[in-house]
Amino acid sequence: MEFKKASTLTETIQNFNAHEPLDPENKEEWEAFYVDTKRDEIDRITENFCANTQYKMLFGGHSGNGKSTELNKLPVNDRTKERYSIIKFDVRNLLDLNDIETADLFIVIFLKIVEFSDKNKIRTNSYFNKKLKEMAEFFRDELEIEEDSALAVKSTVGIEAETSAKANILLIKLAAKFYAKIRGQKETREKIRKKYNPRLTDFTNLLNDFLADLRKYNQKEILIIVDGLDKTYPPAAQKLFVTGGQYFNMLKNASFLSFYNPCLFNTLSLCKSDRIRYRRNRNT
Repeated sequence: MEFKKASTLTETIQNFNAHEPLDPENKEEWEAFYVDTKRDEIDRITENFCANTQYKMLFGGHSGNGKSTELNKLPVNDRTKERYSIIKFDVRNLLDLNDIETADLFIVIFLKIVEFSDKNKIRTNSYFNKKLKEMAEFFRDELEIEEDSALAVKSTVGIEAETSAKANILLIKLAAKFYAKIRGQKETREKIRKKYNPRLTDFTNLLNDFLADLRKYNQKEILIIVDGLDKTYPPAAQKLFVTGGQYFNMLKNASFLSFYNPCLFNTLSLCKSDRIRYRRNRNT
């Protein structure tokens, strides 16, 4: 639906949608509807990211106050683009926010890194090719994610026979179906956690190795922006931001996560870490 500026309170309410933030890349809507509040949070945050390549920020605030709109400004910021390769996604489209744990989110982050490396034709070495194949086999054999018939024929050659640039094709194809299964099936989430929860430290180290390899090849730091986590169901948010907080600390890259506000007041929350900063968006 094409938006037009509201002239009445009713039209204002109709235009308001907390689930569809403004996107700076849609220049027409952005110029028509974005209101510059003259606040400098994003500018100051950008300064911090550019000064510290392992800077981590939790971004909180009440629903509909502009968090996602501000997050959307980061990937188009000139200083950010110059310093970082940016991987941004909205977790609401990929995971069940009523039942989410650290292992779920880290696997999605891993898959988004794989998709990024494939899109940018970044070569992966034999060690990562082996890990990609292992994950693809887990998706196929344990999670019962079926391959497309054309892909299945191709994959019989073996991932090792593919060039390094194409070694992640099978995993990426399976990932699309993986997102649907992990979001919609509790049984799938339980299988994933059974495999990865006891190995979460090792998997985090694998993520760090992958990020280091990308930095070396791409000559840029990696910035991961995850939106939608502020909508997490309270008990799940407790697990994610409190119990699982140590693993976010272990990631050796810059990260920007939307944050479930009440966790701020938990003394064990990861936002109490010396390595992680919390910023509340006060736009109204």
